[in-house]
Amino acid sequence: MVCLKLPGGSCMAALTVTLMVLSFPLALA
Repeated sequence: MVCLKLPGGSCMAALTVTLMVLSFPLALA
């Protein structure tokens, strides 16, 4: 995983942004 190469904070931030981007269209649907 790319996450393993990043600091914990950056990893969590990336995951949070990814989840938000993926869930945004679903929330609008």
